[in-house]
Amino acid sequence: MVSNVKSIDSVLMLHFATYSANPPLYKILEQASTLGGRPIGMVDIEQILAISPLYKIVRVDELLTIGFQTARKDRDRISAFLEDLNHWIKTNTNKLEMSKVELSTIMTRHTSPPRRIMKPRSARSSPVKKKKFDELKNMKSKFEFLEKDAQIERSNNQGLSLLDRIKLKESKAKEEVSAKSLETKYQEYLTGKVCDVYDIIYQLYKAQPDQFKSFSMARIIQVVKDSLEHPLDEQEISDIVKLIALKLIKYNLIEKNNIQILRVRDLNREEDLKLFELTPSCA
Repeated sequence: MVSNVKSIDSVLMLHFATYSANPPLYKILEQASTLGGRPIGMVDIEQILAISPLYKIVRVDELLTIGFQTARKDRDRISAFLEDLNHWIKTNTNKLEMSKVELSTIMTRHTSPPRRIMKPRSARSSPVKKKKFDELKNMKSKFEFLEKDAQIERSNNQGLSLLDRIKLKESKAKEEVSAKSLETKYQEYLTGKVCDVYDIIYQLYKAQPDQFKSFSMARIIQVVKDSLEHPLDEQEISDIVKLIALKLIKYNLIEKNNIQILRVRDLNREEDLKLFELTPSCA
């Protein structure tokens, strides 16, 4: 029984170190059971209170709470309980069971005050009374805000009317479509020339015995221009080489000292051209 008191006291002191309100009795008994390593229930608390009034039981509505008795707070509680327990044993030598007290006979009752229910305010109602005809007055502030908003809107729209803004938006959309169309056509044009440029680089590759072969962009451009019946300009040749390098990991385009160098290895004409959906007989 003494160990039960120690467990309950420890849990209560931990609770009151943080909170001021009395905790639920069932919660304290659960925590004390965990701390003491044995179950502590309602019978145990009734037996403890029959020996010594260490705790105050308060019923709040339907919930039992527990707290320290004010008169016992500043004393050595365990020593006080031992004194009361020894006194009970001396005066009850003929009893085979410990006494217990019904909690209902010693508890105090406390009822929570009823909550005030506020009447919901109608959406139409307003806490501020408006004077009659207020909304009809030509107040200067109304026109100032309207004028300011109009100025901001004109500034954001660059002074254009709604119709002008629609036309401008349509014009920009057409320009974007046109630009995309030109870019698409250019890419298609470059793809159509991939076979010619690839074959020339392939011949340069086959002419050298080394596994890794390097060619400057300037040399590639010159050889391509000299080899084709209908020459490409330098920018087109450069773009085609870059397009091939994007598709083939065997093409490694690097820049060194402001000079572009193409390094190639393990070329396979038939397999490489398939990546561009071109047949080996494209040339």
